[in-house]
Amino acid sequence: MKKIALFFIIIASFTTSFAHPPTDWMYLVTKDQFGVITKATTYADMINLFGKDKLKGETHTGPEGEGILKCTVVYKGTELEMTVYWDDKNWHKKISSVECTKRNSPYYTEEKLKVGSTLNTLVKVNKAFVTFYGFGWDYGGIISDYHKGTLEKKKVNFTLDWNGKNDNTLLGDGEFNSQMPKVIKRAAEIYIAKIAVSFF
Repeated sequence: MKKIALFFIIIASFTTSFAHPPTDWMYLVTKDQFGVITKATTYADMINLFGKDKLKGETHTGPEGEGILKCTVVYKGTELEMTVYWDDKNWHKKISSVECTKRNSPYYTEEKLKVGSTLNTLVKVNKAFVTFYGFGWDYGGIISDYHKGTLEKKKVNFTLDWNGKNDNTLLGDGEFNSQMPKVIKRAAEIYIAKIAVSFF
């Protein structure tokens, strides 16, 4: 009972303060967890973890306008925001995926990658080059191949974005990779914009 009580004291501090050490386990993202959320977490569990007032039900249109995705946004509008997508056939009972996109988000991977980490940092961690889709469309920035690097087995998904202005070099639905001279030239402007985990 003491361990259970301590757990909920920790969770209470998590919900009321933004000042957390970067190694805090409650923000760790792996193939099995996204912070305190796991494959087994239900909506009822989320109410206990975060409070019902911190949860907002939404529906999002899928990429390229295909399909409707039901989701719950946690801590909407804050740096702790994350989006939980539900399995259509198990609404509020089975999570399909979780993601975060806030630039100052505290969520991090075992390799200390976060939203805002640069492409160069990601490639260094991966120990191999990566291939990604061009920017400026619904699938833009999604990494399509880790080329047998260390991140390929982690099952944590990354989407990149680019700060380039008035530059169409990396736009469009083609594929680019981190070894291309035109990507290397702009690598400092390319960063992780989304971290996601699929529980399927």
